[in-house]
Amino acid sequence: MLKNLNENNIWKKRFSVGIAIETTLSDFEGMLENYGRYIDNFYCSLPLGDKFHGRTHVANQFKNPENIQKFWEIAKMINKSDVGFEIVFNTDKLTKEDFYMCRNELEKHGITVDKIAILDKYYELVSAIFPNVKLVNSVNNMPNTLDGIRQISHKYDEIVIGRQFIRNIDAFRIVTEELGSDCVLLVNNGCSHICGGCRSFDYCNDCYEKEKKRTSAEYLYALQSILPYEISEEYFDTSAIKLFKLSTRNADTEFICKCIDSYIHDNGKEYVDKSPHHYLMWSRLMWHQDHFDSFDYERIRSIKQEICKKQ
Repeated sequence: MLKNLNENNIWKKRFSVGIAIETTLSDFEGMLENYGRYIDNFYCSLPLGDKFHGRTHVANQFKNPENIQKFWEIAKMINKSDVGFEIVFNTDKLTKEDFYMCRNELEKHGITVDKIAILDKYYELVSAIFPNVKLVNSVNNMPNTLDGIRQISHKYDEIVIGRQFIRNIDAFRIVTEELGSDCVLLVNNGCSHICGGCRSFDYCNDCYEKEKKRTSAEYLYALQSILPYEISEEYFDTSAIKLFKLSTRNADTEFICKCIDSYIHDNGKEYVDKSPHHYLMWSRLMWHQDHFDSFDYERIRSIKQEICKKQ
């Protein structure tokens, strides 16, 4: 059992949080004041066109000039705090000119970037154009085998682990001991463990439906989520994990605050008792939502215990 959980010592600067543009500046400032001590960095894609965004919803948000202006104000707010700022280049077909444009826009707005998460194919370009920034191996690069993780050839400051490896301590060890990088665990994305990586909306749904026929919706949720008690009660060893990454870019500020609160206070059951919709905090996969009303928290706990025994 982790010690002093309620004092939150173990959570100080442990979260990497996606910026949700569905916020007000005052709400974002409030989140920084209340939870900034637990947040290592905020990450985002820059509002410079559709090609920078993997999520259509987020790309559409930035078609509104007011949201673009709000974004730069949020970036300035982050820079003035003690929270780091991370940008993301994890979509295909970005060019050298795109990276230079990003650098110029950041300089124009006076924004300092601490980390950049990238697709591996961008490593040389980004490291040359942003030589003093830490590089993060995006979860979108995620190999499908442990040997694939071992074969990551570039030297990254951080490597994000997701999908079928979210409880795999061998994967964590390879990242930290063999590759010499910090391990970042994506705790609430909820990706399928059989999909092999993001492809399309329909493909994602097909993977989910295929697995649900073989097991159950409740089992899939238990498998694809990491609830707070799994960490606090050490269902699996997270000692090698440097940061816990939260998938929150298509959420809002209230959701982010609740999600962080649930982990640092291990009060997930209280949230579910208020509304089963809170299951969404620990797995963002949309297909789960149709089944939240039928989920049983204690049954999910039992399933998770069995899953962790098999790891």
